[in-house]
Amino acid sequence: MLRTLETLGYVRHDGRKFQLTPRVLELAHVYLSTSPLRGIAGPVMEKLTGIVHESCALSVLDGTAILCVVSVPVNRIMTVNLPVGARLPAYCTSQGRILLGRLPAAALDRILRDSAIERHTKNTVTSIAELKRLIRRDHARGWSALSQEFEQGICSLSVPVLDRSGQIIAALNVASSLSRTTPRRMVSTILPKMIEAAREIHSLL
Repeated sequence: MLRTLETLGYVRHDGRKFQLTPRVLELAHVYLSTSPLRGIAGPVMEKLTGIVHESCALSVLDGTAILCVVSVPVNRIMTVNLPVGARLPAYCTSQGRILLGRLPAAALDRILRDSAIERHTKNTVTSIAELKRLIRRDHARGWSALSQEFEQGICSLSVPVLDRSGQIIAALNVASSLSRTTPRRMVSTILPKMIEAAREIHSLL
């Protein structure tokens, strides 16, 4: 497989080890350019960022992790931004909780079992039973809010994005610093705007 990738120009071999080449970015470009989410969600997210004055990201589930596929940073000196291509563990992120909530029980059990569950901060939930309860709760209410579970000083809010058949295909996220806001304030002021944006993306899809 590596020799084939080398022939195609995606890796190079220095005699001892293989390394990726810049050409591998073509694969990411193909995915991003053909994904309807990028072209449809991008303008809606830019509008949302302008309203809430915080960075916005759209992520999908990729195994035990979330993968950011669209990112709109806010124009401020100190910002919380998830770049396109970033991967974070699903179990301890609000995006992950939303995306895991769509899964049937057996699939959810498998992903949590395969996840490298560890305590990133003192607030990280590591009990699988408690994680399942929180995931089901967030799925039922339609949003997830986390405070300092993955990174100290960061709070995060996510809502589901539905496809034409009503299935969750992505999670829309806004993250902020606790120096600027609180999870409760985000829920009261930002959540309604996020729900509107998610509905707009759904209608455009």
